[in-house]
Amino acid sequence: MSLSAGQIGQILSELNEAVQGGVLQKIDQPQPWSLVFEIHRRRERIHLYFTAQRRFSRIHLTQEKHPNPSAPPRFCQLLRAHLRWKQILSLEQIGDDRIVQMTCAWPQKQGPGVGEPREESEINPLPRTDLSPVEREEDSLPAPPQSASSISRAPGTVSLVAELMGAASNFFLIDHQGILLGSLFSPSAGRSLQVGLPYLPPPLHSTGLFKETEIPLAEPGPFRWNRSVEAYYRPLEEKTAQEEEKKRRLALIEEGIRRSQKKLRQLSVGLAEAEKADRYRYRGELLKGELHRVRTGMSEVTIPDPAHPEQAEMILSLDPALSPSENLERLFKRYKKAQAAQAALEIQIQKTKKELEELEHHRSILLEGGAVAMAGKPPAPTRREKNKRTGPPTFLSADGWTLIVGRNHRENEEITFRMARGNDLWFHARGVPGSHLIVRMERGKEIPYQTLLDAATLALHFSDGKKAGKGDVVYTPRKYVQKPKGAKPGAVLVSQEKNIYIEIEPKRLERLFASTL
Repeated sequence: MSLSAGQIGQILSELNEAVQGGVLQKIDQPQPWSLVFEIHRRRERIHLYFTAQRRFSRIHLTQEKHPNPSAPPRFCQLLRAHLRWKQILSLEQIGDDRIVQMTCAWPQKQGPGVGEPREESEINPLPRTDLSPVEREEDSLPAPPQSASSISRAPGTVSLVAELMGAASNFFLIDHQGILLGSLFSPSAGRSLQVGLPYLPPPLHSTGLFKETEIPLAEPGPFRWNRSVEAYYRPLEEKTAQEEEKKRRLALIEEGIRRSQKKLRQLSVGLAEAEKADRYRYRGELLKGELHRVRTGMSEVTIPDPAHPEQAEMILSLDPALSPSENLERLFKRYKKAQAAQAALEIQIQKTKKELEELEHHRSILLEGGAVAMAGKPPAPTRREKNKRTGPPTFLSADGWTLIVGRNHRENEEITFRMARGNDLWFHARGVPGSHLIVRMERGKEIPYQTLLDAATLALHFSDGKKAGKGDVVYTPRKYVQKPKGAKPGAVLVSQEKNIYIEIEPKRLERLFASTL
């Protein structure tokens, strides 16, 4: 589908007079494989398009506007540094092959003073003080001869070599000595091309192996071949781009479906465990009725089970270190913890099921041939965009308390000094860089022990102490956390802190991530 050597020759025959002597005012790289040069000549402005797209590699004038990325790619920056504001000396085909060489140099005439009108052929916007002594000496030399054999070697010239060879297409920038300055893609291993070494063209292929694409000619007029090539390839490129976008979106949707299914399985396991909440409440009620029989130091107690048809006895495990009332309280705490987790998990399961249904619906639209714009998720957001949109992540503790975590310096600053109240508890891994964590405290209540362990686990997990899996975590009321004057975001001074040693428990961490709000 790429142009043949003969077709490239037809295009260049129309271009030579239009571009020779023109000044490269703008150089853009709208796509990873394409270049657009804005050329000014005799107060006229034209746009020359090169593309190394493996299926449609070609060169021609273009009337289409090509959107550019926010930042120029590396090769585009290299071209701007070496070619911008220079004059095109020649645009020629090398060796009757599918290779085009555009050779440029500084205009020989110096333009008038700043602010004065000037002809396009005399444009030289860059002050000549930016040249090295060697380049100044080269620039003062007479104009080089315009022969094909001498242009590429003339002092002060720089050339863009475009190899328009289908899947092997590439662009190279070479200096006046033929030394390679850079390339669009990394050269193939068989070419032995390296920056700083001479550029060598590929061996000439037999024309019999290449099937020439039949391109319908446009109406007679200026640049007939250029217009024909652009009109022929533009819809093909648009169709290919839509197909690639469709594949990309389908891959994103398939990945989203796999993640949602995995998350749903994990949530279901957690919910099955949380649904045992009534078991803890029932055992607590039984123990409450037989509490007079329990003594400190007992590891278990046998209690009649009225729910059993044969009045079988139930053995309840006890903590020997706790008093009878503390053992009773422990069972009811487990009941409240499981009950809170169950509510959070049910919300997450419904949310995940809805996302899964939406993804499967989008997939069916794409598979049935629907338009790309009708289905699929947008491109994956960057981490900065995601953080900006969603804000700091929030978790539910085993007791249903809110835990807020900062993921970077900006979020640490936000949750500590803007979101947190004075009595909220502030957590941070001791002695290592990590996230700030805030526990929303309820008025007049102490932090439950399981919530304390949950907060310390998250603080250690979101720190450099994560790899060790254990370590110290400090915590203190937010009112005792101060920001030093002039310090960077996230830097704080802490007073009246307490310390807790924590070992990360995978099950606890899994439950916390399942409870993300």
